[in-house]
Amino acid sequence: MPVQPAAGSNPADNLSQKPPIPPGEKRLIDFIKVPAEQLFSGISQILFLASVVVVIGISIFFLGLPGLLKSVPGGSASTKVGPLVPPINVADVNFPSDFQRDIFLKNFQDAGETRDFSSRYKLLEEDYTMLLGFYTQDHDAKTRKVLEQYSQYMVNNYPDQAQNSIYTVPCYDSSCGTAKYPQEIQKIKADLTAASASAELKDSLSKNFEAAALTPDKNIQWSTYVNALSAIKSVYDISKDELILSIYKELADFIGKNYPDYKIPPQIRI
Repeated sequence: MPVQPAAGSNPADNLSQKPPIPPGEKRLIDFIKVPAEQLFSGISQILFLASVVVVIGISIFFLGLPGLLKSVPGGSASTKVGPLVPPINVADVNFPSDFQRDIFLKNFQDAGETRDFSSRYKLLEEDYTMLLGFYTQDHDAKTRKVLEQYSQYMVNNYPDQAQNSIYTVPCYDSSCGTAKYPQEIQKIKADLTAASASAELKDSLSKNFEAAALTPDKNIQWSTYVNALSAIKSVYDISKDELILSIYKELADFIGKNYPDYKIPPQIRI
């Protein structure tokens, strides 16, 4: 005798036993029931559209990137990474120490390794400032020529940033201008020769006076005279030499008369 399936084990029986759907209500399956052909067709269309969007997006990105970089100051330069070679002959630089020379070269190395444009410019600008400081100290024509080469490099490669900075090289040596010493400064120079000041002080003051005599810029003149006045005060504070004090007063009077719009800093007054 054939075995009859147990009640409820036949799928048909289970379907027939489910409660009827209330009128006006549809099952969720009725909404999403789509023929297999249409389902495949819909997915294919979505994938195709997605692929088109991706391809178009990539094309726009790569085709539009050069223009975007050109529209941003320094944009094209900021993506370049590689060794940077100093635009000068480093052997011509009168580095006061090997430590400063290492810093100068390290800045170039770091600038070549960074993708950040602002960081790269700052590192190269620090090297320019370093060279300018060397020239301010030694007043050597060779240092000035190196500084001029570096200045031109910055203006050529960073024109937008160079407009906001000062890359005009001053003249601190007689090979680039004619020194015009005021009579008061000539007298002070003669008094210094007779004074018992050290050779270092005399050399420092001579360079400051020369820098002021070579430039028509009032700001530079005042700055160099004040530097000289500060050096004289430092020597007097230690030696209490009356001749040094006399030279200090001469220079202070000269500064006060010729630069009335400027004030001598209180910390270097006697």
